[in-house]
Amino acid sequence: MKKTTATTHETEAASGDVKNQNLNTEALKAGASSTNTPVSSWGESATLSTLWGARHFVAGSVRREFQSRYTNSLLGPAWPFLQPAVMILIYTVVFSRLMQAKIPSLQGEASYSIFLCAGLVAWNLFAELLTRLTTLFVDNANLLKKVRFPWECLPVITLASGVLNHIIMTSLVFVVLLLLGGGAWGVWPHLLPVLALLVFFASGLGLVLALVNVFFRDVAQLLAITLQLLFWLTPVVYPLSVLPEYAQRVIALNPLLPIVQAYQSVLAYEAAPEYSAMLYPLVLGVVVWAIALRMAKKLLPDVVDEL
Repeated sequence: MKKTTATTHETEAASGDVKNQNLNTEALKAGASSTNTPVSSWGESATLSTLWGARHFVAGSVRREFQSRYTNSLLGPAWPFLQPAVMILIYTVVFSRLMQAKIPSLQGEASYSIFLCAGLVAWNLFAELLTRLTTLFVDNANLLKKVRFPWECLPVITLASGVLNHIIMTSLVFVVLLLLGGGAWGVWPHLLPVLALLVFFASGLGLVLALVNVFFRDVAQLLAITLQLLFWLTPVVYPLSVLPEYAQRVIALNPLLPIVQAYQSVLAYEAAPEYSAMLYPLVLGVVVWAIALRMAKKLLPDVVDEL
């Protein structure tokens, strides 16, 4: 009887080992392990392989996040576009007459609305990525505390979700342009490198702010105020040419200026952007990323303790 009982326990133990092995395999596929410290892999060759191994988790997270926005919602996918649509309507009503005279190169009743919309789609992506990346570690504190999680997946999920919404919104702008009889198909591909540059710059700056926000939680609150100020220091509502020369020199320091102008050039003026102007945000983006990588190596081991 004892022998039978012992055999049964051995069988259950073996079965348990198999289950644990399967769970560990699934966890590794998802990019997680049993320790509780997010070790940085910046600069290591394993980073890309880790992200590739967690590609199903990243894709599933982006899909769930996208679906969760519209679950049990009466208007569904219309919600992300209502706020910019209302902003465009208000600014058009308030500024259209004034700006129409200031932008002689734009013709037609809807010209200012298109100009405004072009700047807003670029600005909204930058603001969304920066806002969400800044609270990245704080928002995912429970996940980071429980498992050794491939934290590189978190910014990738945020970037992919933001870019997906941006593509949908930009596509609607293209549809509107086509309905209005405008839109030059040949210049639209010029938005792709500009979009890549915008994501590159915003992601590096966002990671710097995310790491600082772990230790100083006022960063997220300060960012909201800074974005409001930066919006009016970026030529979204107005063209740069309407400002006096001294103000133009100040706003020229804004790295978003050539990016927003590139969107306006393609969507509003149907012309290729000035690529030489992109060198400034590109160089600044490289500097910001260098700072982000250095901070990540130094601060990541202490992130969980602060969370």
